[in-house]
Amino acid sequence: ANQARNSQAVCCYFAMAMTKVGRGFQSRVDKLNAFVGKSAVGRYFKLDARNSCFTRELRAGTATFLTMAYILAVNASILTDSGGPCTVADCTPTCSDSSVAASLCQGRSANGTLLSLV
Repeated sequence: ANQARNSQAVCCYFAMAMTKVGRGFQSRVDKLNAFVGKSAVGRYFKLDARNSCFTRELRAGTATFLTMAYILAVNASILTDSGGPCTVADCTPTCSDSSVAASLCQGRSANGTLLSLV
């Protein structure tokens, strides 16, 4: 019973310490948001008028950047695995030869449409 009370006390002290850390961190975030909101950057992006704050926009921008980076990194692999027939090598040799007229540089798209240089 005594050991259970001690572990509860330790747990309580830990929770109180984390609450203090959380409050200190939150006050710093609030100060940062207030500072940036009043700065030229905050006025330019109208953070207060749009009822937003710097840290929220920073999180949103980071999530968007990471999503786009993932899409760019994985997109080539997805397209390669799809079995698409068109590659740059299919078109380049004929069209880059200077003895071939530009009007003869043609090809077909995946759905059969004739493509040519204009």
